[in-house]
Amino acid sequence: MSTQDRPPAERLDYWREMLSRSLGRVQVWAERPADFAASVRTVCLGAVDLSVYELSSLRVARTRKMIRSSDAEIYKVNMALHGSGFIEQNRNTCVPGPGHLSFLDTSSPHDIGYAEGPQGQGGMAVAVRIPHALLPIPVDQARRLYATSLDPERDSLGAVLANHLTSLARHADRLAPADAVRLGAVTLDLVAAVLARRLDLEATLPYESRQQAIYRQMLSFVESQLADPELSPAVIATAHHVSLRSLHRLFEADGRTVAGWIRHRRLDRCRRDLADPELAGQPIRAIAARWGFPRGGHFTRLFTSVVGMSPLAYRRLHQHMRPAVPARQRAEGGGPGRREP
Repeated sequence: MSTQDRPPAERLDYWREMLSRSLGRVQVWAERPADFAASVRTVCLGAVDLSVYELSSLRVARTRKMIRSSDAEIYKVNMALHGSGFIEQNRNTCVPGPGHLSFLDTSSPHDIGYAEGPQGQGGMAVAVRIPHALLPIPVDQARRLYATSLDPERDSLGAVLANHLTSLARHADRLAPADAVRLGAVTLDLVAAVLARRLDLEATLPYESRQQAIYRQMLSFVESQLADPELSPAVIATAHHVSLRSLHRLFEADGRTVAGWIRHRRLDRCRRDLADPELAGQPIRAIAARWGFPRGGHFTRLFTSVVGMSPLAYRRLHQHMRPAVPARQRAEGGGPGRREP
C-alpha cells in the first residue's frame, strides 16, 4: 500500500487507517503533513508477517484507551535500514540506529518516532509481526525488553537475525508460498533465540527453536570463513561447541552435507568474481585462492565438473555477454563512436 495515489491532504489519514487496520487504533503525526509520503510492502510468512516500510518523518502513538478498543496482541521486531527513530514503552526508551534491532508490544502503550535519513533520504525499516501466542517466552519476561535495542555488531546471533531480515526484505516479492512459510518458521525461531539469549532463557526454548538458531549461526559462520582453506566440519563444530555428529545431523535435516555446502558457497563466490568486469584482470588462480581453493588444478577440475565448463571458458562467456560500454558511460551517452558536439 502506498500514499502515492492519494491527494496530499488525505495521505496522513490514509496511513493512519492502514496502520489501525493492521495493528489496532493509533494516533499519527507528521513533521511535514503536506509533504508526507509512505508505502509498505507486506508478505505473509505463514504465521508471521514481514513488512518493509518507506516513509517520511513520522510519529505513531498507541494509548491504553485505544488498546482497550482494539488489540491484535502482536509483538514487533523492527530494524531500521535508513534513517533513525525512537521507541518509548514500559518506561524504557531506545534510539536504534540503522541496522539495530528493537522490540515492542502493540498491546502496551507506546510512542514511536521515525526520522528521515541525511539529505532528506526517506526512512526505511523492516518489521516482523509475531502473534503473542507464537513467541515461546513468558509475557512478564518479554516485557523487560520493550523499547530496547540490540546492536548486531555486538551479538553474533543478533547479526544472524539482522542479515536474515535484510535478505527477506530484498527478496520478499519473489518468495514462493511454500518457501515463505518455511522462512517464517526460521524467522520465529531466530527472534525467539535472540530474545531468550538476552533474557538468559535459552534453556526454556523448544528444542527445535534452539537447533534452528544454532544451524543459522553455523551458516553465517561458514559465509564469514569461506576464504580460509582450513575451514572444515571440525572447525565449525568446535566454534559452536557441538559434536561432529550433531553438526552433520543439523545439515542433513536441511538436505545438505557440511562439506558440500562449503564447496557450493565457495564455487558461488568464484562464479561471481569470474563474471565481474572489475576483476577481469585478476588471474583465475588468485580468485580461486581467495575463496579457499589454494590448488589451481583441483579448483579447475571441480569447477568444470560442477559448472560444465572450465573457469576460463566461464569467464570468456560472461565477457562475451557483457555490454561493450560500461553502464555509467552508457547512461552519460558515451561509448565507441560517440562524437563530441
